[in-house]
Amino acid sequence: MATPKTPAAQEPPRADQQALAQMIGRAQSQQLPWSEVKKKLLRAEKSYPRSAFVQTLLGNLYSATQRPDKALQHLKKAADRATNKLSPYCNLARLCLLQDQLPEAQRWLERARSLSADHPAVLSLEGSLAVKHQEWSAAKAAFEKALIARPQDVEIMGDLANVELEMGFADAAMKRYQAALKLAPDALRLWFNYACALQDLRQMDRALEANQRCLKLAPSHTGALNNLGTLYLALGRPKQAKQMLEQAIELAPNDPHFRANLLDVFERLNQTDALDEALSALPSDMRRASPDLALFAAQSQARNGDKAGALTALEAIDVGSLSASRRGSYHKSLAQAHQSAGAFEQALAHYQAMNDIQAATLPTLGIEPSAFLAEIQANQRALTQAPARGYSTCQEPLAPSGAQLVFLVGFPRSGTTLLDTMLRSHSAIQVVEEGPMLMTVKHALAKTGQSANSPVLSPEQLAALRAQYMKSLDAALRASSQPGLTAAAQPGGTTLVDKMPLNLVDALLIHRLFPAAKFVFSLRHPCDACLSCFMQNFVLNESMANFLTLADTVRAYDASMRLWQAARTHLPLAVFDLRYEDLVADMQGRCEALLSFLGLEWQDALLDYRKTAQQREMIRTPSFNQVVQPLYKTAQGRWRSYEFAFAPLMAQLQPWIEAYGYGED
Repeated sequence: MATPKTPAAQEPPRADQQALAQMIGRAQSQQLPWSEVKKKLLRAEKSYPRSAFVQTLLGNLYSATQRPDKALQHLKKAADRATNKLSPYCNLARLCLLQDQLPEAQRWLERARSLSADHPAVLSLEGSLAVKHQEWSAAKAAFEKALIARPQDVEIMGDLANVELEMGFADAAMKRYQAALKLAPDALRLWFNYACALQDLRQMDRALEANQRCLKLAPSHTGALNNLGTLYLALGRPKQAKQMLEQAIELAPNDPHFRANLLDVFERLNQTDALDEALSALPSDMRRASPDLALFAAQSQARNGDKAGALTALEAIDVGSLSASRRGSYHKSLAQAHQSAGAFEQALAHYQAMNDIQAATLPTLGIEPSAFLAEIQANQRALTQAPARGYSTCQEPLAPSGAQLVFLVGFPRSGTTLLDTMLRSHSAIQVVEEGPMLMTVKHALAKTGQSANSPVLSPEQLAALRAQYMKSLDAALRASSQPGLTAAAQPGGTTLVDKMPLNLVDALLIHRLFPAAKFVFSLRHPCDACLSCFMQNFVLNESMANFLTLADTVRAYDASMRLWQAARTHLPLAVFDLRYEDLVADMQGRCEALLSFLGLEWQDALLDYRKTAQQREMIRTPSFNQVVQPLYKTAQGRWRSYEFAFAPLMAQLQPWIEAYGYGED
């Protein structure tokens, strides 16, 4: 730091100002400790006690290190000492915005606006204030006006992209992020916002890459570490999720969001003892101050038997103060608490509130629930037309080893996860849980402009599609607990089970690719299956988006079953029907019959299916915390408590209740 030439010098030389500003930038990118920056700025303040510039940087320092009182003190000094008040007023407004002191932010913004209403910094602050008030159109207009004045300002571009994303203009937002990153390929804040946007849009692979880019720019970036933790968990990689989140917590031990996300990992791994232990080890003031952690505490109360206490604790939480990703879980927990208390109308209202939160994300995610129903209708038409029975099929054997392929299907929440866990306990059975195999085939078909219903698919095309399925199956097997395992490498007599419940709507495609494949159709009382789907906080796709109201769930059930029955009528399918209720009542008897259908002998290991469940690293379905429990009947007939909601829907369900033998239950 250069020494001022005279005692009257008010500001550091230009070169020193640049060096100090660069230091702040490096600290903001987590490339330099704030403690080192603070030492140099305090020395600069001593050398230049009347410097508005140094006071501004000290304000930025204290704002970044969570000392808003000190930040405000220094930024006010900067405003007093500056000859041009615009920048200090903007800095004060920005600090108040960060602290959610909106009236104060408005006051400082008005002062800045009085000096230069059309200045890009003022317009940008107007946009940020509008964002705080969730006035998206006003925010968009302000940022667009600021960008006209400063067309290559990547900060403004990023802010505008954030607003466009909130307004549902996902394509425009992504293009704007990408344009900004071309201008500033090392802009950490921009990369982080882009990574968060990709994660919100569930573009998981790209979100991984963007967060990893953040870590390359700043290896200690706690936000990116946290994001990677949540991404790895969503992708079924809990060990990596735990590692990332523990690193984030080590760097920021007082951040309750990171703590809550680590508790998510324990919950998804069904390690409830570890979850409760981690929760109780948290400082009590952190638990009280964090609504997210308070939610976990209430859920722990319910899990450990204190239903009344859990209900009281949940009702004390302000849902608006929770992280957006936990509000659905809050409503589900409150619904379950009311259900336990016998307050079924309140329970139903909270399940609907949970689903309403999900429904609000559909436009941003670009998910159209009607697409699933349209696909069902198209498949139904194809199966009921005369040529359906004559569609060409692929006649090649599955694999040189002679392994057989089985499709485990059914309406979601009909016991497929329980059955999956029992079957994988058998030494001759390999189960792939909800893998992408058939979806990759459908994507390949879509690229050709054809569908599974096309009668003109040639044997060569079918063989290529089958090869695509097997390639995807091999990848899924390699990603399982047995690396290197492929379909072709299976020993003779091995049974490969593709467990994806709603594959039942693709029976025609499956039959064309694998005419010798067998189907296991998992059944449950139609009302219980529909109610359970409605009660789940599913990760949305075009099929799951049909479970956001009870009426839509029933409609999807009726359409799916009509299609399945058409497939069984018009195609020579080998199907074993297995009712969930029968499986619970006579587990060994029904499993012996199923194994006989598959050409396999009984093994006592199936009786210890809970051990199999506990040994699995992670179960991907909502049943992850149920299959480790002993068989229970409490979920049977649950719909009876909600008969008031089913009354107008029974005309659609009654035929299936009768057809599947539940008419006298």
